[in-house]
Amino acid sequence: MAGGKAYCPSCHWNLDVAEAATRKMYRRLRWIGLLWLAIIVVFSYGEDNIIVKVVPPIILFALFAYGWRKLRLDLRRLEAIRAGVAVPPPNVAAAEAEQSAAAMQSEIAEKEEHVLSSLPPPREVRMRTRGKIGFAVVFLVFGGLAIFILVLMRTVEKGGSATPATPGFTATMSVLVAFSLLLPILIFRSSLKQKKLMINGQFALARITGQWTMRNSNGISYTFTDASGRVFNCRGNDPGRTFFEGMTVPVFYNPDNPKKQVAACCSAYEVVVPGQL
Repeated sequence: MAGGKAYCPSCHWNLDVAEAATRKMYRRLRWIGLLWLAIIVVFSYGEDNIIVKVVPPIILFALFAYGWRKLRLDLRRLEAIRAGVAVPPPNVAAAEAEQSAAAMQSEIAEKEEHVLSSLPPPREVRMRTRGKIGFAVVFLVFGGLAIFILVLMRTVEKGGSATPATPGFTATMSVLVAFSLLLPILIFRSSLKQKKLMINGQFALARITGQWTMRNSNGISYTFTDASGRVFNCRGNDPGRTFFEGMTVPVFYNPDNPKKQVAACCSAYEVVVPGQL
């Protein structure tokens, strides 16, 4: 993978697309770096609390440095492969296995699509294992973060810190607490909307038009046509990392408002096929 695109270093499959995507991300990161610098200056200006003044800039700089280094290495590797002076990296076998797995997944997906298209609403759905784990992690992490921030605020306000609390510190920490509490609720609410679409939504087949890599999943863009013939372009996450450009994926949408839709691979829920455990 490079620039969020799969490629084969031995046969140069999709190499142009991967290189173009990597260069685009590399250019964008320069502007993002300047934006982060401006945020750091504004965030730290006039702030006396050492935690607020030092910790966020260090975190932002570490993230920027990691992204910059990774893209630089990807570009050098792609240029070397194109020039024919580099030995294909040890993940060649993984790349070939990935293409083979994609072909196998395509065959399996076609069979599943045929079954799903024959199931009228309301359908029986259940939460995937990865969905259960994901929600548990989100609630634990953000709940723990909220508790940590509240304890920190209380300690600083009581004078347990060498630097007294400032209005800016209190306001910033309060916003972080609200964010930590609201985000899991919003994520769960969004998943319930997806569940309703999968239970009562109209079925359609979408064609995947783009794919890129994110930290813990793949992102995909896809196009589907509703019952009236209108075409919709959408995006979503593919946590299973099993779908690539050109493949099809089941989509469930609201017939009254097709913009409200969800691809089966992007949902934390799955349709229960009759006879499936």
